[in-house]
Amino acid sequence: MTESELKKRITDMRLEEIVEMLDAENRKLKDDNVDLEGENRHLAEHVKLLEHKRDELLDELRRVGGDKERDIVVGQL
Repeated sequence: MTESELKKRITDMRLEEIVEMLDAENRKLKDDNVDLEGENRHLAEHVKLLEHKRDELLDELRRVGGDKERDIVVGQL
């Protein structure tokens, strides 16, 4: 094997290693993205639940009788 053939073979091997590393990193990033999308959905559901609870509490405040009682309930929130 000539020197130039050997250099080319070494270069090709290094490039293959780099491509394999990049492919592995790409797969990891895709997996991370799927995980983040799932977490995002979970957080969005949690936000909806919290908004619903907030609305319930605001409705409760509106139902409360006098101003003094309302101030007490608001202070507890």
